[in-house]
Amino acid sequence: MPTAIIDLSEMWKALRTALLTDTALVERLGAADAIYLEWPSIKVTYPIITLVPGPRNPSDVAKDRGLYNPELTLNIYGVDRFACEALYAVIESRWSIPLNRPALIESANYRLTSLDPWNCVQVGRLRLLDTDQEVYQLAVECKTRIARKSA
Repeated sequence: MPTAIIDLSEMWKALRTALLTDTALVERLGAADAIYLEWPSIKVTYPIITLVPGPRNPSDVAKDRGLYNPELTLNIYGVDRFACEALYAVIESRWSIPLNRPALIESANYRLTSLDPWNCVQVGRLRLLDTDQEVYQLAVECKTRIARKSA
């Protein structure tokens, strides 16, 4: 029997909102709105973070229990490697759920119970096509667990 598509967009919006309340992270970013759910369509000042859900439908880890392990990548873009690494250090030290922070991130239907920034890939320098600007990118791969809230 095929698995139903699970729309977790509201959960990613709730995570973005929670990240934007972290004063240490926002201070490093330099702007109170520098975290995006997709590539920004406006001109931005770097550094920024984009939340990128994985390409696959979340897997059901406990059949009929509403537990999901979706893929998530936090892409960090900055004008230099050191700014990106400083942001990664904040994410790694403050955003491991439940290790460094209680799991209080919820949307209307879901609760984020685990966020583990387990792998940081140094993508390197990129040249943006629309502005011809060079930026540095780190991709922080996160293991997540999301639980469906009980009715």
